[in-house]
Amino acid sequence: MEPQTSSPAVPSLKPVRSFNEIVCQAIDKTVEELLGQKVVEPFYVHLSERFGVDRDELPYRIDTVCSVLEDLFGVKGAHVIERKIAKHLYDKILLPFDDKQGSTLEDYLELAKRTVSADSFYV
Repeated sequence: MEPQTSSPAVPSLKPVRSFNEIVCQAIDKTVEELLGQKVVEPFYVHLSERFGVDRDELPYRIDTVCSVLEDLFGVKGAHVIERKIAKHLYDKILLPFDDKQGSTLEDYLELAKRTVSADSFYV
């Protein structure tokens, strides 16, 4: 009797996330990478207590996030962080990232929304 060959393994399913959740994750990842894990929680506490913005509201309040980054890190520092957030987002949704001079995080998010449907889900 010949040994049975098993069927190809079914790939495990990854969690499906909404576009807005991917935006939040890009912000999380960037803050942690550039500023350290110890800064992530205080950053969100600051946004929540001082500006009334909870993590799940970040995609709808990007202007506030950008203002807070600018207040904390100056114009140039905020721009570096914003570009990194956009890069993480574009990588996750498989869009090529084109770092354009003078573009803001709001610009990058608007382009991403126009390019892919905000109602779609991504892995």
